[in-house]
Amino acid sequence: MVIAELKSESRKRDVYPDQKSGPFGINGVPTCANGETFCEHYEAYPENHIRDILKGKKDLEGYFRREDETPFIENRDSRQEEPPRFLCPSLERTIIPKAGQNKNDEWKFIINQEVDGYTQAVRVELCRKKNAACDIIGGFPLGYTTFCKQKYIYKSLLSLDVSGQPIQDMFKLPVACCCSYEINK
Repeated sequence: MVIAELKSESRKRDVYPDQKSGPFGINGVPTCANGETFCEHYEAYPENHIRDILKGKKDLEGYFRREDETPFIENRDSRQEEPPRFLCPSLERTIIPKAGQNKNDEWKFIINQEVDGYTQAVRVELCRKKNAACDIIGGFPLGYTTFCKQKYIYKSLLSLDVSGQPIQDMFKLPVACCCSYEINK
Protein backbone atom coordinates (compact mmCIF):
# COMPACT_ATOMS: atom_id res chain seq x y z
CA MET A 1 0.00 0.00 0.00
CA VAL A 2 2.79 2.44 0.89
CA ILE A 3 4.73 1.61 -2.31
CA ALA A 4 1.60 2.15 -4.42
CA GLU A 5 1.09 5.49 -2.67
CA LEU A 6 4.66 6.46 -3.50
CA LYS A 7 4.36 5.47 -7.14
CA SER A 8 1.26 7.63 -7.57
CA GLU A 9 3.08 10.58 -5.99
CA SER A 10 6.43 10.06 -7.75
CA ARG A 11 5.74 12.73 -10.36
CA LYS A 12 5.32 15.33 -7.61
CA ARG A 13 8.65 14.82 -5.84
CA ASP A 14 12.33 14.02 -6.13
CA VAL A 15 11.82 10.26 -5.60
CA TYR A 16 11.91 7.98 -8.64
CA PRO A 17 10.80 4.42 -7.78
CA ASP A 18 11.81 3.03 -11.18
CA GLN A 19 15.50 4.00 -10.79
CA LYS A 20 18.32 2.20 -8.96
CA SER A 21 17.94 4.54 -6.02
CA GLY A 22 14.80 2.70 -4.88
CA PRO A 23 11.45 4.10 -3.78
CA PHE A 24 12.91 6.00 -0.80
CA GLY A 25 15.99 7.43 -2.47
CA ILE A 26 16.49 11.14 -3.12
CA ASN A 27 18.04 11.86 -6.51
CA GLY A 28 20.44 14.78 -6.50
CA VAL A 29 20.40 17.79 -4.20
CA PRO A 30 16.83 18.72 -3.24
CA THR A 31 15.72 22.31 -3.78
CA CYS A 32 14.86 22.63 -0.09
CA ALA A 33 18.59 22.46 0.78
CA ASN A 34 19.23 26.08 -0.30
CA GLY A 35 22.99 25.51 -0.35
CA GLU A 36 23.08 23.62 2.98
CA THR A 37 23.62 19.93 3.72
CA PHE A 38 20.16 19.39 5.22
CA CYS A 39 16.47 20.15 4.70
CA GLU A 40 14.15 20.95 7.58
CA HIS A 41 11.08 20.71 5.35
CA TYR A 42 10.72 18.23 2.50
CA GLU A 43 7.47 18.43 0.55
CA ALA A 44 7.24 14.71 -0.21
CA TYR A 45 8.56 13.43 3.14
CA PRO A 46 7.34 9.81 3.63
CA GLU A 47 5.59 10.58 6.93
CA ASN A 48 3.04 7.73 6.81
CA HIS A 49 5.69 5.13 5.98
CA ILE A 50 7.91 6.32 8.83
CA ARG A 51 4.95 6.31 11.24
CA ASP A 52 4.27 2.66 10.32
CA ILE A 53 7.93 1.74 10.92
CA LEU A 54 8.03 3.45 14.30
CA LYS A 55 4.83 1.75 15.50
CA GLY A 56 6.33 -1.69 15.09
CA LYS A 57 9.89 -1.14 16.32
CA LYS A 58 10.22 -0.17 19.97
CA ASP A 59 13.98 -0.86 19.80
CA LEU A 60 14.40 2.33 17.73
CA GLU A 61 13.21 4.62 20.55
CA GLY A 62 16.76 5.09 21.85
CA TYR A 63 17.67 7.10 18.75
CA PHE A 64 15.21 9.85 19.51
CA ARG A 65 16.29 12.62 21.82
CA ARG A 66 16.69 16.36 21.79
CA GLU A 67 20.19 17.79 22.05
CA ASP A 68 20.36 19.99 25.10
CA GLU A 69 20.65 23.67 24.38
CA THR A 70 23.91 24.75 25.98
CA PRO A 71 23.45 28.21 27.44
CA PHE A 72 26.04 30.84 26.62
CA ILE A 73 28.46 30.99 29.55
CA GLU A 74 28.45 34.53 30.80
CA ASN A 75 31.31 36.37 32.40
CA ARG A 76 31.08 35.96 36.18
CA ASP A 77 32.43 39.45 36.71
CA SER A 78 29.56 41.71 37.72
CA ARG A 79 30.80 44.63 35.59
CA GLN A 80 28.87 45.23 32.40
CA GLU A 81 31.10 44.47 29.45
CA GLU A 82 30.56 44.72 25.76
CA PRO A 83 29.26 41.42 24.34
CA PRO A 84 31.92 39.33 22.60
CA ARG A 85 32.53 40.00 18.91
CA PHE A 86 33.49 37.27 16.52
CA LEU A 87 35.53 37.45 13.31
CA CYS A 88 32.79 35.63 11.42
CA PRO A 89 29.15 36.17 12.44
CA SER A 90 27.10 33.02 12.78
CA LEU A 91 23.67 31.77 13.76
CA GLU A 92 23.30 28.96 16.31
CA ARG A 93 20.06 27.01 16.38
CA THR A 94 18.55 23.58 16.82
CA ILE A 95 17.22 21.88 13.71
CA ILE A 96 15.06 18.80 13.14
CA PRO A 97 16.18 17.69 9.66
CA LYS A 98 13.90 15.72 7.32
CA ALA A 99 16.63 15.02 4.74
CA GLY A 100 20.40 15.29 4.71
CA GLN A 101 23.64 14.69 2.87
CA ASN A 102 25.47 11.64 4.24
CA LYS A 103 29.20 10.83 4.35
CA ASN A 104 28.98 9.46 0.77
CA ASP A 105 27.43 12.73 -0.53
CA GLU A 106 24.08 10.94 -0.98
CA TRP A 107 20.84 12.59 0.10
CA LYS A 108 18.64 10.48 2.36
CA PHE A 109 15.48 10.87 4.41
CA ILE A 110 16.18 11.34 8.12
CA ILE A 111 13.59 9.85 10.47
CA ASN A 112 11.93 12.71 12.36
CA GLN A 113 8.26 12.62 13.35
CA GLU A 114 7.65 15.69 15.51
CA VAL A 115 3.90 15.01 15.73
CA ASP A 116 4.50 11.56 17.23
CA GLY A 117 7.32 12.72 19.52
CA TYR A 118 10.14 11.02 17.61
CA THR A 119 12.74 13.70 16.96
CA GLN A 120 16.47 13.72 16.34
CA ALA A 121 17.22 17.37 17.01
CA VAL A 122 20.71 18.67 16.21
CA ARG A 123 22.37 21.91 17.23
CA VAL A 124 24.09 23.64 14.28
CA GLU A 125 26.03 26.84 13.70
CA LEU A 126 25.64 28.49 10.30
CA CYS A 127 27.87 31.19 8.81
CA ARG A 128 25.88 34.37 8.21
CA LYS A 129 28.45 35.60 5.67
CA LYS A 130 29.95 32.47 4.15
CA ASN A 131 33.06 33.28 2.05
CA ALA A 132 32.93 37.00 3.02
CA ALA A 133 35.98 38.74 4.48
CA CYS A 134 36.52 38.26 8.22
CA ASP A 135 35.72 41.20 10.50
CA ILE A 136 39.29 42.03 11.55
CA ILE A 137 39.91 45.42 13.09
CA GLY A 138 42.96 46.96 11.47
CA GLY A 139 42.99 44.45 8.62
CA PHE A 140 45.33 41.56 7.89
CA PRO A 141 48.94 41.77 6.63
CA LEU A 142 49.43 42.59 2.96
CA GLY A 143 49.54 39.57 0.71
CA TYR A 144 46.82 37.66 2.60
CA THR A 145 43.07 37.39 2.14
CA THR A 146 40.67 36.34 4.89
CA PHE A 147 37.29 34.67 4.47
CA CYS A 148 34.60 33.08 6.65
CA LYS A 149 34.43 29.33 6.16
CA GLN A 150 31.67 26.92 7.21
CA LYS A 151 33.01 23.94 9.18
CA TYR A 152 31.18 20.59 9.36
CA ILE A 153 31.03 17.45 11.50
CA TYR A 154 29.49 14.06 10.81
CA LYS A 155 26.61 13.16 13.11
CA SER A 156 25.03 9.71 13.38
CA LEU A 157 21.27 9.81 12.72
CA LEU A 158 18.59 7.23 12.00
CA SER A 159 17.49 7.42 8.36
CA LEU A 160 15.79 5.40 5.62
CA ASP A 161 17.70 3.25 3.17
CA VAL A 162 16.50 3.19 -0.45
CA SER A 163 14.10 0.34 0.30
CA GLY A 164 12.49 2.27 3.16
CA GLN A 165 14.07 0.41 6.08
CA PRO A 166 15.58 2.26 9.06
CA ILE A 167 19.37 2.48 9.05
CA GLN A 168 21.92 4.48 11.00
CA ASP A 169 24.08 6.77 8.85
CA MET A 170 26.51 9.66 9.24
CA PHE A 171 25.29 13.07 8.07
CA LYS A 172 27.35 16.18 7.29
CA LEU A 173 26.10 19.07 9.45
CA PRO A 174 27.40 22.63 9.98
CA VAL A 175 29.09 23.08 13.36
CA ALA A 176 31.15 26.30 13.28
CA CYS A 177 32.00 29.39 11.24
CA CYS A 178 35.76 30.05 11.22
CA CYS A 179 37.97 32.80 9.89
CA SER A 180 40.44 31.35 7.39
CA TYR A 181 43.17 32.95 5.31
CA GLU A 182 45.11 32.33 2.14
CA ILE A 183 48.18 33.85 0.52
CA ASN A 184 47.32 36.05 -2.46
CA LYS A 185 48.65 34.76 -5.76
